[in-house]
Amino acid sequence: MNCEKVYKKIVQETKNYFKKTGFKKAVVGISGGLDSALVAFVLVDAIGKKNVHALLMPEVSLKRHKDTEHAIRVCNELGIEFDIVPIDIILSTFNTVPWRQSSLAKENLRSRIRMVLLYLFANSKNALVVGTSNKSERMLGYFTKYGDGASDILPIGSLLKTEVLEIAKWRGIDKEILKKKPSAGLRKGQMDEKDLKATYSYIDKIISQLDKNKKPKEKKAKAIIKRINENKHKLQGPFLVRI
Repeated sequence: MNCEKVYKKIVQETKNYFKKTGFKKAVVGISGGLDSALVAFVLVDAIGKKNVHALLMPEVSLKRHKDTEHAIRVCNELGIEFDIVPIDIILSTFNTVPWRQSSLAKENLRSRIRMVLLYLFANSKNALVVGTSNKSERMLGYFTKYGDGASDILPIGSLLKTEVLEIAKWRGIDKEILKKKPSAGLRKGQMDEKDLKATYSYIDKIISQLDKNKKPKEKKAKAIIKRINENKHKLQGPFLVRI
């Protein structure tokens, strides 16, 4: 991959979209992970640091202090303004609902709370919400519908996770962030590859083969393909009942 060429293309397309829609400002959730860090770099290069605002939305009780430290480091390096909005109190208000919440529902709730905060800021400041999902996550359905899956533009939505890493290295993103194991941060000790039961390098290999209309036959690959097929609905809008 020609990282410079791909990166410049992403920056230009992002810049074009803001011009097309008439928006000048962006808000992005910075988690301290690789994807959001690269998106922040893209935004600054596309529309300028004065037009980019970051929200850091940690769940303090999970004690992922290093993530917050990395997120602040990205913002300071780029010179973008940011707010830290812990979601613990907001999350606790949902304990009043009269039904038992499943573990999955609670994880998705965290993501949806962050989405609401991003759009609350965007609507208040006339900004676009910029998503940080990559192609691997989207293909697998490894995101929360109407949570981190909700945004106005996805700068790295066409990049596989391994490609994100490659471009991030080229762009000079902090080495500590590059070395971190991918995590959505939805529960204590949560790691993407543990949830997916496969490494992103293997997953991306399978996705690349599918893109070329090749069907992998390994047992492990079948599980990945099954996940992709089962989650296709997450990439579609609500089903429209026609009359």
